[in-house]
Amino acid sequence: MSLFLKEQAQLTLAVPELFWEGGRRTELQRKNYDSYEIKKFETFLPYKPYFYYLKGINDYISKEKPDIIVIYEEPVSFITFWISQFVKTNLKNTRIIGFSAENKERNYPFPFSWIYNRNIENTDHFICVNEGSKSILINRGVRDDDISIVPLGVNTLMFNKAEECKTEVLRQKIKCKEFKVIGWIGRMNNQKNPMEVVDAFKEDKDVFLVISGTGKLKSKVLDKLRNNYQGRFFHTDYIKPEDVSSVIKLCDFVVVSSKETTKIKEQFSRIVVETAACGKIPLYSSSGEMRCLFGDELCYGSGSKELRDMVTGIIKNKVRFDELTLKAYQISTEYSWKQAAFIEMEILKKFL
Repeated sequence: MSLFLKEQAQLTLAVPELFWEGGRRTELQRKNYDSYEIKKFETFLPYKPYFYYLKGINDYISKEKPDIIVIYEEPVSFITFWISQFVKTNLKNTRIIGFSAENKERNYPFPFSWIYNRNIENTDHFICVNEGSKSILINRGVRDDDISIVPLGVNTLMFNKAEECKTEVLRQKIKCKEFKVIGWIGRMNNQKNPMEVVDAFKEDKDVFLVISGTGKLKSKVLDKLRNNYQGRFFHTDYIKPEDVSSVIKLCDFVVVSSKETTKIKEQFSRIVVETAACGKIPLYSSSGEMRCLFGDELCYGSGSKELRDMVTGIIKNKVRFDELTLKAYQISTEYSWKQAAFIEMEILKKFL
C-alpha cells in the first residue's frame, strides 16, 4: 500500500516488538523501507492476543496527530480499545479504521463484551476480510455503509519465481516422480483436518502424499501414513518460507481440508492463493469462507470420498484440468497483496 499512497500520504507502521502469532513467539526483524517507516513499541503482555498493550503508543499518536489510524486488530482487542478511546477523547479530527476477520459468532465475557461495544462506537469505518465478518458486525449494530470488504492478500510474486531446479532436487530426494502428488500444509489439529486427505488416497497406489505440519494430531497422522503409504509419503514439520513454492511445485494438487469446529471455521487460506500462484491446482472443503471467496469450481465439498472422487475425475479429464488451472490463475491475481492494497487505498482516500 505504501507504493500507492506514496504521492498522497505519509505512512507509518506501528508494531509490537514481540507478540504471539499462530502459537509461535514472533519478534520484529525488518528495518524501515524507503516508502514507509516502521515504529516499534515495547509490548506489555505479548502472549495475550486480545489484551496486550504498547508502551508509549498514546504519546506517539499525540505527537504525530495522524489523519487516519488503521488498527489491524479484532474489535474485541484491548489495544483497539486503548487506541480508539484515546483518539476519540483527544484527537477529534483523526479517523479510526477498524478491522475484523471474525467469522463465527461468539459471546464474550466481561470485560471483553464491553470492550467490543466501545470499539464499535469509536470506529468510523470497518474493513472486513469476508462476508462472514461483515454480517457479524451488522448483527452487532454497525451500518452496512460503514463496512468495506478487503480480502487478505498474498505476495504472489515470491511464488511465481519458484526455482524449478530446487523442486527437481527435492523430487529426486523423496522419489515421487512416478506418482500423482497430493500436498497438504498446515497445523495438524481437528479444524485443519489432515486425516481427511490421508484417508482419501490410502487405497490409491499411484498417489504420493507430501505432508507438512505439526500439532496434536501429528502422531495419529504419521501412524496412518506409515501403515498405508509405505514408500508413498514425505513428511516435514516445517517448510522454510523461501522453500514453500518449491514444495508446492512438486504437487499436482494441494488440498485445504479444514472443517468447522465449535470455536473456529476457516476465514481465508493463504495456501490456496500460493498454490494458484505456483501454477498448481488448489482444492478446498466447503467449510468457512473459502467457497464464498474462491468459488465453487475448486471446492470438493467435505469428506474423503468426495475429495478422492474429485481428484480422480480431474486427472481423467484434461479439459477439466485445464479449466481448473485457469481458475487457479484467476485466484492468484484477485487475491494478490497488490490487489488488496489497491482496494484498501481507495477506501482510505475517502478519509484523507
